[in-house]
Amino acid sequence: MSDTRLFEKCRAYVTSSADSRGQVHASSMPLPAITLSRQVGARGTTIAKLLVQHLEQEDPNNDPPWTLFDKNLIQRVLDDHHMPRYLEKFMTEARVSELQSTINEIVGLHPSMWELHEKVGDTIVRLLGRGHVIIVGRGACVVGAGMRNVLNVRLVGTVKQRLLHLENSFDLCEKEAADRLLKDDRNRREFFRTRFGRDIEDPELYHLVINTDMLNEDEIVRIIAATALQRSYQSAALAL
Repeated sequence: MSDTRLFEKCRAYVTSSADSRGQVHASSMPLPAITLSRQVGARGTTIAKLLVQHLEQEDPNNDPPWTLFDKNLIQRVLDDHHMPRYLEKFMTEARVSELQSTINEIVGLHPSMWELHEKVGDTIVRLLGRGHVIIVGRGACVVGAGMRNVLNVRLVGTVKQRLLHLENSFDLCEKEAADRLLKDDRNRREFFRTRFGRDIEDPELYHLVINTDMLNEDEIVRIIAATALQRSYQSAALAL
């Protein structure tokens, strides 16, 4: 799915029949939503895009349309809370220097990191509550913990296979791929630990943990989609 196509889908999601503030869609059945946590190089982005396309065909109710929020999530957060675009650089999963953050807060360059994180969490809850979204990263599995319509998925793989994926996808040499894998995995673990006080690898956080070495992309997509839709049907039955 191209970036242009992804942007159009996000715009369609925002302007669809549901409340623009992200309220739960008016339906007798809670709309499913998926959070996708991933190790670096475990094909998370590719699988998330394929999952959207698959769910568009398999889900009988596609209003609002299934939409992926990955890097574009922060843009949605800024829009939701009427915040300036320059704040985006302070809202990554990479660790921001506490000293730099404190200096910026003192001189008024941006709100506190805590406030920024709270706004991200608020938007994630709204999107998950509305349903038909796949949210990649950002600790969404913790933010939306306990929501019956949400399926939390973790994608993992061996270092060897993840390195090969990085090398092939980004045209990196072996050392460049290894450096990127170590750095990005470390940043995600640290972000998760600092923000939520949890271990990102804890299997108790997820409904599904899938080893992407063992299954192809089509198999992974079908497993996630079937489980998410079934979970939604079960939630609807319990609500009756």
